[in-house]
Amino acid sequence: MKWSSQSLQQRQDSILRLMKRYPDKLPIYVDGENMLQNKFLVPYDITVSQFLHMLREKIQLGSTESIFLFFGKRREIMASNMIIREVYDRLKEEDDMLYAFYSKENVFG
Repeated sequence: MKWSSQSLQQRQDSILRLMKRYPDKLPIYVDGENMLQNKFLVPYDITVSQFLHMLREKIQLGSTESIFLFFGKRREIMASNMIIREVYDRLKEEDDMLYAFYSKENVFG
C-alpha cells in the first residue's frame, strides 16, 4: 500500500514501530522526480548538509545539476549546518514524519 494512501492512524502506527525499533534515527519522506526510494531513516545528529549528500547519492544528477532541499508544508529551506533533529522537531507533521521535497536546478549553464 502506498504511503500517501494510508490513513493517518496507519502512518502513525508504522512510524511509532520504526522509532521504537530505531530510537537513534528519524523518519523522513522525500518527494521529487525520479525517486526510487522515498522513505529514509537517518541518524538524528547529522546536519542538513550531510542528509543532502546522502540524498545526492540516491538521485542521478548530471554534472551541471544541483539539488535544493525543502522541508515541511511550506517547503522551507534550512541552513546547511542545522542538525536534522532540530528540523524534525520544528517541522514534523501530525503523523510524526518529516516531509521534504527536492528540486533539480542547472547551475553551470
